[in-house]
Amino acid sequence: MGHKGEGMLVMAVDILPAELPRDSSDGFADVLVNFVKPIADADFAEHFDDLDLPKAIKKALILHNGELTPDYKYLEEFI
Repeated sequence: MGHKGEGMLVMAVDILPAELPRDSSDGFADVLVNFVKPIADADFAEHFDDLDLPKAIKKALILHNGELTPDYKYLEEFI
């Protein structure tokens, strides 16, 4: 994993449906809308373990308060 050398590193969402861009965006928005209120209501000042977020959102969270979350600690090797 990782990349060494000159150049740009890109992270991209590769789980969107393989459809036309508008269809993909609509599908993504239809799912995301259910997470907006819990994200807005969450107290991000809390410790990551105590953060009250839906499991899917919490698992996707890469950084919390400037630190890599447990599932993404491996990235420290590449930074």
